[in-house]
Amino acid sequence: MPMVICYGGPASLALARLAETLGRADDALALYEDALGGAEAVGAAPARARIALHFGAALEGRDRRRAREQLSDAARDGEAIGLTAVAAAARARLERLR
Repeated sequence: MPMVICYGGPASLALARLAETLGRADDALALYEDALGGAEAVGAAPARARIALHFGAALEGRDRRRAREQLSDAARDGEAIGLTAVAAAARARLERLR
């Protein structure tokens, strides 16, 4: 019998979002970095695009260059795999950074 596996992304993504909510920006950024590595390691393109979106948003007030890189990745990857909402959100944030 076939088995369905649903992957929502690395646990460090959830921890990064929690750290952000708690105002622990440095912890959140480190956890987003870890989450990206985890998604890339298992080839999880949808998780990678979503993480890049959140990571880019978290970087907006701290490092605009890196924020643009992550948001550009999210827009490109989201569009390529059909995550149109992720791609649109990333493009909207990129537009505000210009």
